[in-house]
Amino acid sequence: MAAAILACAAAVVAQTPLEGFWASDRSDQMPGSPYIIELKSTAGKTSGTIRQTGGPVPGPVDLWDVKVTAKEMSFNAWSPDGDRLVSFQGTITGDTIALKKQVKVRDGGSPGGAGLFGAAGVQAFTVKRQPPPPRPAAQR
Repeated sequence: MAAAILACAAAVVAQTPLEGFWASDRSDQMPGSPYIIELKSTAGKTSGTIRQTGGPVPGPVDLWDVKVTAKEMSFNAWSPDGDRLVSFQGTITGDTIALKKQVKVRDGGSPGGAGLFGAAGVQAFTVKRQPPPPRPAAQR
């Protein structure tokens, strides 16, 4: 019985409350939406990726400098073309994260468009926890 309790405790410690898939709603005001964030935790460190699902922008891109507290998170990501540093700050409420972004264009870089990684895109959006996407048949 003690072994079962320890195994359950280890599983709880291994997974942070933010692990998993998060997605924004699809919106005409957010080109390339929905925006998808995948968060993982390894050895107490949170990492992940972010991408937009529509438009010409490839993805996902890696998140870096991820910081998480009980009610807030922040992270950075480079635009897929490397011209923009996008910094995100979020407020966590249950299965919802309200995010604000700031875009810094490198000297001589393109400001991008109105999508997730562009300087002309929405400056705030919300993502909600989602079930994991289905695995491809070859991986089942």
